[in-house]
Amino acid sequence: MPHTKVIPELYHAILWKYKAEGNANIVLIFVGKNERFFGTVLRLKKAIISNQDTGIKNANSFENGFTNSYASSVIGPLLGDEYISKSILLEVPQTFLKALSEAIRPMRPSDRICKDIDFNQLYGILTPDHTRFVSDANLTLSIELKPKWAFLPSSPLINSKNSEKFQSCRFYEIRLKCAIEGLLLSPNNNLKLFIQGMQIHIGQEDWSPQLYEFFNFNQSSTDLKKK
Repeated sequence: MPHTKVIPELYHAILWKYKAEGNANIVLIFVGKNERFFGTVLRLKKAIISNQDTGIKNANSFENGFTNSYASSVIGPLLGDEYISKSILLEVPQTFLKALSEAIRPMRPSDRICKDIDFNQLYGILTPDHTRFVSDANLTLSIELKPKWAFLPSSPLINSKNSEKFQSCRFYEIRLKCAIEGLLLSPNNNLKLFIQGMQIHIGQEDWSPQLYEFFNFNQSSTDLKKK
């Protein structure tokens, strides 16, 4: 298990605001006054509500530690450490997790409340918020894209007739344009856009005008899909 930290000053629900969530994780952004944590988010695991009161420390207790180590020990050497965020594995008391759950419940989407913050996890991940970079001059457009399959397999079980699997991943260049267009039509949780840290909900009525404004496009004479 990597080194963990206890930072008592962060264990106050009022210092955190709901930002986003997926099926497995929920992300909160720091809104306190301590400049050390400006632009920081807290990533926590989720659990099915009916499993919350077991008192058993499940796999989520250690998965955040594994994720943190994987980023620094595996992805770092592949991409270069300068492209990997420096994260902190933060010990999270159960009382803090329950207080967060109560505080953010009104902000959460109705289709996500079948799961809650996992009260039995031991650690959360503190990491920089990459949906907004501090700048006095420029706005930030952040794109979260999940190709789901972006590696070359090496399994001896792959039939020699399918040798092309060793040459290109499932999300290769020829499919890229088609995949992006498909995600725009049905983004689910695999494509997200943020402007200045605020999520733009793809497909809703006001999402394209916000992109027009960001890129200084003339909406009356420009088709978004062409751009």
